[in-house]
Amino acid sequence: MGKVSQFLSKIWISKFVILVLLITSYKVLENFKFEAIDHFVRDSLQFLNRTSEVDSSFVTLNININTDGISVPHTFEGIKKVIDRVQYYEPKNIVIMMEPLDFSQDPLEKKKIFQYLQSQQNLFLNKYEARNAIASFGKDELFKNFKRFIHFYKCSDSSKERENRRALISLSSFGEVELFDDLRQLGYTPKSETDFKYSFEYWNSKQIFLKSYPLGTFGNYQTSNLFDETFDGSLVKNKTVIIGTNDEFSHLVSKSPFSLFGMKTEMDYQKNWIPLQDVLANNFSHLTTGTYIKFLRDIDDLFIVLLLLYAIILIPIKFEKKLYLMLSLIPTIVVIEVVLYLIGNYYINFSRSLVILVLGQYFILPLILLWKFKKQEEEKYNELNKMRVDALIEVAEHVAHDLRSPLSTVNLVTYKATFENAEHREILKSALTRIDQIIGEILNSARSNDSASKSLVDVFEVSDPLISELKSKYSNIEFHSSIRKNVCILHSDNLKLSRILSNIFQNSIEALTDSEITNPKITLDFEFRSQNLLIKISDNGPGIRPEILKLLGTKQITAKVKSKGYGIGILQSKKLIEELGGKFTISSEIGRGTEFVLCFANQ
Repeated sequence: MGKVSQFLSKIWISKFVILVLLITSYKVLENFKFEAIDHFVRDSLQFLNRTSEVDSSFVTLNININTDGISVPHTFEGIKKVIDRVQYYEPKNIVIMMEPLDFSQDPLEKKKIFQYLQSQQNLFLNKYEARNAIASFGKDELFKNFKRFIHFYKCSDSSKERENRRALISLSSFGEVELFDDLRQLGYTPKSETDFKYSFEYWNSKQIFLKSYPLGTFGNYQTSNLFDETFDGSLVKNKTVIIGTNDEFSHLVSKSPFSLFGMKTEMDYQKNWIPLQDVLANNFSHLTTGTYIKFLRDIDDLFIVLLLLYAIILIPIKFEKKLYLMLSLIPTIVVIEVVLYLIGNYYINFSRSLVILVLGQYFILPLILLWKFKKQEEEKYNELNKMRVDALIEVAEHVAHDLRSPLSTVNLVTYKATFENAEHREILKSALTRIDQIIGEILNSARSNDSASKSLVDVFEVSDPLISELKSKYSNIEFHSSIRKNVCILHSDNLKLSRILSNIFQNSIEALTDSEITNPKITLDFEFRSQNLLIKISDNGPGIRPEILKLLGTKQITAKVKSKGYGIGILQSKKLIEELGGKFTISSEIGRGTEFVLCFANQ
């Protein structure tokens, strides 16, 4: 139960850390608007606008300058020619989207134009009174006395609205009476203020956002069409014809998404902007049909997306499926945004969510995948190494079993043999005893999976016989040990510790044998540090190359050149140390030597 609870605690701690990171991201990003992304989405949606709800009784007409005998400024004959031709097709209303400066400034000519326009009972002038309007009919000494005006200026032209690609119209306060009365004056019944539920307060008035339909939605006919005998008069009959010239373009709505970062593809106004007459038709159409952008401003898209991300992390499914779910979030959001905009005219600003998802999918997620793939590779290496070690142990078991019989013979001969030096007999007997113990442990491990029982072990009693044996065998190598009796005591397994030290000593001996070191030396030392006992075995050999060093103990590899090493000793030592509850580190420097450090809890 302890291991299970420890495992679960690790899982929940990691998920808690992820939750903290998501909350931190939310706090950092909640005040960011990412307007560039918002603009791009809105511009793209503009291209997909449906025209089924457009009030087709509004028609726009462009006067072709310098064609059909028409020039600017307009003369009495020129403007009369156009108006008479339009009246020929029996329109419901005519609205002139021009300024006084578009007409001749000759007093007599200008008066004739005024009197003629005044005589047309279904004709209205645009009283454009925005702050940036240099001249308008409402400010002209003669035309300010005109009887029928349309107040186009109620469509906001602030720099903020231009940046946000939207036409903004006031429904209340200073705008309500004139704007709605204009439509009633033209014979239309506009929607009431209550029909626009998703309005908002702006500049002390109730405001709404309007869509901008593509150029041509309201005809955008040319005067050359009117004078063509094949022109279908029913296109303008009983409709409100809004007349302008295409040198007068609105700066309210841009058609091009490429203006997103302030980059115009070209400065041709006819390809990048919408004429004023079409902007007015667009706005009137929205107010008569009730079609407008229902901006859902109170939806916290960032909170929802971060909640979804955390839910995906918590779902107990495979990582691959979680990955697919995360990758599907961006297209899902885009589809939702498009469908809501086209079908219900709803708009949610998902710019923050899209930014965090793009960052996550194209920057953070690849790092996670890289980490996971690296972890999988390490797991494969570890599994392969385990299989190799298990196979070697199985072979060792068979060899150990077969060695029992000849070992008995060697023991018998040693007992009966005579030695010139009695110390040599003791060294040989100690070595044979250790071999017998190792064989016994190998055979016992084959019969049972239980680890050997631990007891108090004096490191000196384990290391001293080994060093004595190695001194007699390798007289050219200097061995030094600072460990003394009853100083380093461990709760360990005597035989396993002996095998560990023997493997490491052998590794150092072979490294020194392979090299041409003049004074080869192996040192055994110890250190007590923070409730731990460190056993250090170091040599002054040639050192281990970094690319080999980082793999030692993780896979079967050897640093030996001349001697025939197989890389088994270090792997086996690492496994035995871990079985005893210790840790194992190797440090090395080319030309200076290598140090092996065994770390055990101090008993």
